Amino acid sequence: EINIQELQELPQRYCFVKNKAEGGVIVIYTPDVPYPWQLPPQARGELAGGTTEEEFKETIKKTQIGLKYFRDRKKIAREYKRRLEKLTASREPKTFREAKR
Repeated sequence: EINIQELQELPQRYCFVKNKAEGGVIVIYTPDVPYPWQLPPQARGELAGGTTEEEFKETIKKTQIGLKYFRDRKKIAREYKRRLEKLTASREPKTFREAKR
């Protein structure tokens, strides 16, 4: 239970990784990944237009680059909520003990 508590108390973007070479576990930090419209224009290449989410969406529609992979965050949030409700809706038995015969 101590290990579970330790995992739950980790700050965001931190995780444990098993180090097979050294034989142990290490904690690593993953940097935040900015939204595409927050990147500097030089890093965006052909998608340089748009400094807000709406402008970026318009640029994607015009250029047709990555349109197949672009999903609206509101749709993702709705789908996540629906899936979570479906997963948590199943009732678990009050006890796992088998009935006496």
